[in-house]
Amino acid sequence: PTPAPTPTPSPLPTTSFAENRAILSEPMLQNPDRDSVRVVWYSEIEGGTHSVRVGEGFGRSFTATTTRMSNMLEDSGSQVFQRITSGLATPQPRAVFRHEARVTGLTAGTRVPYVAVSESAGRAFRSGQYTLQPLPAAGQPLKILLTSDQQNNPMSIANFQKVQETIGPVEAVLFPGDFVSQPNRASEWFDRVALGNPSFFQALQGTMRRWNPGAVYRGGEVLQHAPLYGCLGNHEYPGRWRLDPRTNNARNPRPVNINEMDN
Repeated sequence: PTPAPTPTPSPLPTTSFAENRAILSEPMLQNPDRDSVRVVWYSEIEGGTHSVRVGEGFGRSFTATTTRMSNMLEDSGSQVFQRITSGLATPQPRAVFRHEARVTGLTAGTRVPYVAVSESAGRAFRSGQYTLQPLPAAGQPLKILLTSDQQNNPMSIANFQKVQETIGPVEAVLFPGDFVSQPNRASEWFDRVALGNPSFFQALQGTMRRWNPGAVYRGGEVLQHAPLYGCLGNHEYPGRWRLDPRTNNARNPRPVNINEMDN
Protein backbone atom coordinates (compact mmCIF):
# COMPACT_ATOMS: atom_id res chain seq x y z
CA PRO A 1 0.00 0.00 0.00
CA THR A 2 1.08 3.58 -0.61
CA PRO A 3 2.24 5.23 2.63
CA ALA A 4 0.11 8.10 3.85
CA PRO A 5 1.74 11.48 3.16
CA THR A 6 3.40 13.22 6.08
CA PRO A 7 1.31 16.25 7.08
CA THR A 8 3.00 19.57 6.45
CA PRO A 9 3.66 21.12 9.85
CA SER A 10 2.12 24.49 10.49
CA PRO A 11 4.59 27.36 10.79
CA LEU A 12 5.91 28.00 14.24
CA PRO A 13 4.59 31.11 15.99
CA THR A 14 6.91 34.09 15.79
CA THR A 15 5.83 35.55 19.14
CA SER A 16 7.87 34.34 22.13
CA PHE A 17 6.70 33.18 25.53
CA ALA A 18 8.37 36.28 26.98
CA GLU A 19 5.77 38.48 25.27
CA ASN A 20 2.88 36.86 27.13
CA ARG A 21 2.92 37.42 30.89
CA ALA A 22 0.39 34.61 31.33
CA ILE A 23 3.12 32.11 30.38
CA LEU A 24 5.15 31.72 33.55
CA SER A 25 8.12 29.57 32.52
CA GLU A 26 10.13 28.21 29.65
CA PRO A 27 9.85 24.42 29.15
CA MET A 28 11.78 22.01 31.36
CA LEU A 29 12.54 18.28 31.02
CA GLN A 30 11.23 15.51 33.29
CA ASN A 31 11.15 11.70 33.57
CA PRO A 32 13.34 10.53 30.68
CA ASP A 33 12.90 6.93 29.51
CA ARG A 34 14.79 4.76 27.02
CA ASP A 35 13.28 6.53 24.02
CA SER A 36 11.22 9.38 25.49
CA VAL A 37 11.22 12.39 27.78
CA ARG A 38 8.50 14.67 29.13
CA VAL A 39 8.45 18.42 28.49
CA VAL A 40 6.72 20.59 31.11
CA TRP A 41 5.94 24.30 31.35
CA TYR A 42 3.61 26.51 33.41
CA SER A 43 1.13 29.26 32.65
CA GLU A 44 -2.04 30.99 33.79
CA ILE A 45 -3.83 29.75 30.64
CA GLU A 46 -6.62 27.34 31.55
CA GLY A 47 -7.80 26.45 28.06
CA GLY A 48 -6.12 26.65 24.70
CA THR A 49 -3.92 24.15 22.89
CA HIS A 50 -0.41 23.31 24.03
CA SER A 51 2.16 21.17 22.24
CA VAL A 52 5.85 20.43 21.75
CA ARG A 53 7.42 20.54 18.29
CA VAL A 54 10.53 18.41 17.77
CA GLY A 55 13.23 17.60 15.25
CA GLU A 56 14.54 19.04 12.01
CA GLY A 57 12.07 21.61 10.80
CA PHE A 58 10.07 20.93 13.99
CA GLY A 59 7.83 18.64 11.96
CA ARG A 60 6.89 16.24 14.78
CA SER A 61 4.25 17.49 17.20
CA PHE A 62 3.24 16.11 20.61
CA THR A 63 0.11 17.36 22.36
CA ALA A 64 0.36 18.42 26.00
CA THR A 65 -2.16 17.72 28.75
CA THR A 66 -3.03 20.51 31.19
CA THR A 67 -3.53 20.23 34.96
CA ARG A 68 -4.29 22.96 37.47
CA MET A 69 -1.77 23.14 40.30
CA SER A 70 -3.21 22.74 43.78
CA ASN A 71 -2.58 25.19 46.63
CA MET A 72 -0.89 27.93 44.60
CA LEU A 73 -1.34 31.19 46.52
CA GLU A 74 -0.15 34.75 46.96
CA ASP A 75 -0.19 36.78 50.18
CA SER A 76 0.85 40.17 51.54
CA GLY A 77 4.50 39.09 51.45
CA SER A 78 4.45 38.19 47.76
CA GLN A 79 6.35 40.20 45.18
CA VAL A 80 4.51 39.60 41.92
CA PHE A 81 5.18 41.27 38.57
CA GLN A 82 2.77 44.20 38.05
CA ARG A 83 0.47 43.11 40.88
CA ILE A 84 -0.11 44.75 44.25
CA THR A 85 -0.32 42.18 47.03
CA SER A 86 0.75 44.19 50.08
CA GLY A 87 -2.86 44.87 51.06
CA LEU A 88 -3.97 41.24 51.09
CA ALA A 89 -5.42 40.41 54.50
CA THR A 90 -5.53 36.68 53.76
CA PRO A 91 -3.75 34.44 51.22
CA GLN A 92 -5.49 34.39 47.85
CA PRO A 93 -5.57 31.41 45.48
CA ARG A 94 -3.76 31.79 42.18
CA ALA A 95 -4.62 29.75 39.08
CA VAL A 96 -1.45 28.14 37.71
CA PHE A 97 -1.59 25.40 35.09
CA ARG A 98 0.98 22.71 34.27
CA HIS A 99 1.35 21.63 30.63
CA GLU A 100 3.07 18.29 29.95
CA ALA A 101 3.85 16.51 26.68
CA ARG A 102 5.60 13.15 26.31
CA VAL A 103 8.04 13.20 23.40
CA THR A 104 8.78 9.74 21.98
CA GLY A 105 10.94 8.18 19.27
CA LEU A 106 14.23 9.45 20.69
CA THR A 107 17.70 7.87 20.56
CA ALA A 108 20.08 7.72 23.52
CA GLY A 109 23.05 10.05 23.14
CA THR A 110 21.40 12.20 20.47
CA ARG A 111 20.16 15.68 21.35
CA VAL A 112 17.15 16.84 19.33
CA PRO A 113 15.95 20.46 19.01
CA TYR A 114 12.51 21.32 20.36
CA VAL A 115 10.18 24.22 21.12
CA ALA A 116 7.01 24.42 23.23
CA VAL A 117 3.94 26.13 21.77
CA SER A 118 0.91 27.57 23.58
CA GLU A 119 -2.16 28.78 21.67
CA SER A 120 -5.07 30.57 23.29
CA ALA A 121 -7.74 33.09 22.30
CA GLY A 122 -6.54 33.18 18.71
CA ARG A 123 -2.90 33.91 19.58
CA ALA A 124 0.07 31.54 19.52
CA PHE A 125 3.36 31.77 21.41
CA ARG A 126 6.56 29.75 21.28
CA SER A 127 9.36 29.07 23.74
CA GLY A 128 13.01 29.45 22.92
CA GLN A 129 14.71 26.64 20.99
CA TYR A 130 16.30 24.03 23.22
CA THR A 131 17.47 20.40 23.07
CA LEU A 132 16.22 17.17 24.59
CA GLN A 133 17.29 13.53 24.76
CA PRO A 134 16.13 10.32 26.49
CA LEU A 135 17.98 8.35 29.17
CA PRO A 136 21.70 8.04 28.39
CA ALA A 137 23.17 4.93 26.84
CA ALA A 138 25.55 2.74 28.84
CA GLY A 139 28.98 4.33 28.85
CA GLN A 140 27.76 7.72 27.64
CA PRO A 141 29.79 10.54 29.25
CA LEU A 142 27.59 12.79 31.39
CA LYS A 143 27.76 16.25 32.90
CA ILE A 144 25.60 16.37 36.04
CA LEU A 145 24.83 19.46 38.10
CA LEU A 146 24.44 18.84 41.84
CA THR A 147 22.83 21.79 43.60
CA SER A 148 20.24 22.55 46.28
CA ASP A 149 18.64 25.24 48.47
CA GLN A 150 17.97 27.78 45.75
CA GLN A 151 15.35 29.42 48.01
CA ASN A 152 15.40 32.67 46.00
CA ASN A 153 19.01 33.26 47.05
CA PRO A 154 20.72 36.25 45.38
CA MET A 155 23.83 34.52 44.02
CA SER A 156 21.92 31.66 42.40
CA ILE A 157 21.34 33.66 39.21
CA ALA A 158 25.08 34.29 38.85
CA ASN A 159 26.03 30.71 39.73
CA PHE A 160 23.66 29.07 37.24
CA GLN A 161 24.57 31.57 34.53
CA LYS A 162 28.23 30.59 34.96
CA VAL A 163 27.30 26.89 34.72
CA GLN A 164 25.76 27.55 31.32
CA GLU A 165 28.64 29.73 30.16
CA THR A 166 31.42 27.37 31.24
CA ILE A 167 30.13 23.85 30.52
CA GLY A 168 27.00 24.32 28.42
CA PRO A 169 24.04 21.93 28.65
CA VAL A 170 24.17 19.26 31.34
CA GLU A 171 22.53 15.83 31.19
CA ALA A 172 20.84 15.97 34.60
CA VAL A 173 20.24 18.23 37.60
CA LEU A 174 20.26 16.58 41.05
CA PHE A 175 18.51 18.80 43.59
CA PRO A 176 18.21 17.50 47.18
CA GLY A 177 15.58 19.85 48.51
CA ASP A 178 14.53 23.41 49.38
CA PHE A 179 13.66 24.67 45.92
CA VAL A 180 12.04 27.85 47.31
CA SER A 181 11.35 29.31 50.74
CA GLN A 182 7.53 29.03 50.75
CA PRO A 183 6.44 26.42 48.20
CA ASN A 184 2.79 27.53 48.01
CA ARG A 185 3.70 31.10 47.04
CA ALA A 186 3.53 30.92 43.25
CA SER A 187 5.68 33.98 42.59
CA GLU A 188 8.65 32.35 44.35
CA TRP A 189 8.62 29.80 41.54
CA PHE A 190 7.78 32.02 38.59
CA ASP A 191 7.37 35.81 38.34
CA ARG A 192 8.93 37.20 41.49
CA VAL A 193 10.01 40.85 41.26
CA ALA A 194 13.03 41.35 43.49
CA LEU A 195 16.41 42.25 42.03
CA GLY A 196 18.29 40.45 44.77
CA ASN A 197 16.04 37.42 45.16
CA PRO A 198 15.26 35.51 41.97
CA SER A 199 12.48 32.98 41.63
CA PHE A 200 13.33 29.32 41.09
CA PHE A 201 12.74 29.34 37.34
CA GLN A 202 14.30 32.77 36.83
CA ALA A 203 17.58 31.39 38.20
CA LEU A 204 17.51 27.96 36.54
CA GLN A 205 16.08 29.02 33.19
CA GLY A 206 17.93 32.29 32.59
CA THR A 207 14.78 34.44 32.64
CA MET A 208 15.61 36.82 35.50
CA ARG A 209 15.60 39.91 33.25
CA ARG A 210 12.18 39.05 31.84
CA TRP A 211 10.65 39.94 35.20
CA ASN A 212 13.47 42.14 36.54
CA PRO A 213 14.91 44.17 33.62
CA GLY A 214 17.55 45.85 35.80
CA ALA A 215 19.14 42.62 37.01
CA VAL A 216 22.90 42.28 36.53
CA TYR A 217 22.67 38.52 35.94
CA ARG A 218 20.03 36.67 33.93
CA GLY A 219 20.44 33.17 35.43
CA GLY A 220 21.30 30.00 33.50
CA GLU A 221 19.52 28.14 30.70
CA VAL A 222 19.75 24.83 32.56
CA LEU A 223 16.40 23.08 33.04
CA GLN A 224 15.41 23.49 29.38
CA HIS A 225 18.08 20.93 28.39
CA ALA A 226 18.27 18.59 31.41
CA PRO A 227 15.78 16.63 33.53
CA LEU A 228 15.48 17.67 37.16
CA TYR A 229 15.75 14.97 39.82
CA GLY A 230 14.56 16.53 43.06
CA CYS A 231 14.04 15.42 46.66
CA LEU A 232 11.62 17.06 49.06
CA GLY A 233 13.26 19.28 51.66
CA ASN A 234 11.82 20.75 54.83
CA HIS A 235 10.62 23.78 52.85
CA GLU A 236 8.62 21.57 50.49
CA TYR A 237 7.31 19.24 53.18
CA PRO A 238 7.24 21.12 56.49
CA GLY A 239 4.37 19.19 58.06
CA ARG A 240 0.62 18.74 57.74
CA TRP A 241 -1.28 21.20 55.53
CA ARG A 242 -2.79 23.97 57.65
CA LEU A 243 -2.78 27.39 56.05
CA ASP A 244 -2.12 30.35 58.32
CA PRO A 245 -5.11 32.72 57.92
CA ARG A 246 -2.84 35.77 57.60
CA THR A 247 0.22 34.60 55.65
CA ASN A 248 1.12 32.09 52.99
CA ASN A 249 2.59 29.71 55.54
CA ALA A 250 1.16 26.21 55.74
CA ARG A 251 3.70 24.78 58.18
CA ASN A 252 2.22 22.56 60.85
CA PRO A 253 4.88 20.21 62.20
CA ARG A 254 3.62 17.48 64.51
CA PRO A 255 6.00 15.56 66.78
CA VAL A 256 5.37 11.82 66.70
CA ASN A 257 6.24 9.31 69.38
CA ILE A 258 8.53 6.77 67.74
CA ASN A 259 6.52 4.00 69.37
CA GLU A 260 3.43 5.18 67.46
CA MET A 261 5.10 4.98 64.08
CA ASP A 262 4.47 2.12 61.66
CA ASN A 263 7.31 -0.35 61.19
